[in-house]
Amino acid sequence: MREAERHYQVLNDHLKGREFIVGDNYSIADISAWGWAIRGERVLGGEGLERFPEVARWFKVINARPAVEKAQQISKGETFKTPGDEASLRALFPSNYVNA
Repeated sequence: MREAERHYQVLNDHLKGREFIVGDNYSIADISAWGWAIRGERVLGGEGLERFPEVARWFKVINARPAVEKAQQISKGETFKTPGDEASLRALFPSNYVNA
């Protein structure tokens, strides 16, 4: 938890005075970090990113982009495998299933 909080704090400090992570333009850095920041509430608990106001501000700006909303809709209605189910274990550890 401390390492996750440290990462959010580093990003928070970096975003002070910046709209995006690299310069004044939305970039692959923002796309990449957004995928990590979207887990903020799960990782940090109920208040989520609010403890990191610059990250929260940046996150809201990214979320307001039409392409982000469209991307979030892609997974709606999809069924994903359960982590640790037999199919995923077979894929991760095929040597455990040689004679099975």
